[in-house]
Amino acid sequence: MKANIVASTAMATTSEKNTFLQEMQSYEQQLELEYQEYEQALPNRDRGVDLEELDWDDLEHRYSSEIRPRIDAEREIMNELGARFQVGFKMDGRKNADGPKAVHVVDASIERA
Repeated sequence: MKANIVASTAMATTSEKNTFLQEMQSYEQQLELEYQEYEQALPNRDRGVDLEELDWDDLEHRYSSEIRPRIDAEREIMNELGARFQVGFKMDGRKNADGPKAVHVVDASIERA
């Protein structure tokens, strides 16, 4: 019975991988078609029209204002994880041919709600 569960889980995982792969290949084909359409339309564009000049300062400001909330949210998550997992290194007193050995110490004291 355990072997059947393992086999069905492996089949489900393989099926999920195949589905994901198919989705990625489909998306890649869609992007390729869009690029081909763009490439074909490029020579037919009106070259007499002036291109809009980019305001680089405005573009940088828009980027900063849109990315800032995401950076702040990521920093908040990292701070919370850092508080939950106090990670430190201490030196192990033993010496070997490579010198002192560093020991990784993790305090995984997580409060449960």
